[in-house]
Amino acid sequence: MLFGTLLNRSGRPLTLRAADVRVLDRSGRELSAAAAFAGGYNAAIAMRGFGTEMFAAAAVGASDGATVAIAPGATAPLSVSWKGEADVVEVAGARLTLH
Repeated sequence: MLFGTLLNRSGRPLTLRAADVRVLDRSGRELSAAAAFAGGYNAAIAMRGFGTEMFAAAAVGASDGATVAIAPGATAPLSVSWKGEADVVEVAGARLTLH
């Protein structure tokens, strides 16, 4: 899982959807992932990439953290989980390289 904080450095408000956050492997293939604009552990996204036996009923679109509006200069928390060897998390066109 990844926990972080997004900062809007633009001069305009941003509205982001968790469903648009993508996790990519080194080949650029999209991995099974879930995201929420929430700080820390979020049961709606935890272990989502590990099969239907865990949290299968959780749907990010129906949970808190599905969308966020960030004013210029403001921040918002981000939590992401995925299955596989990730290289990049993409959020609103920004590529966050994982180390």
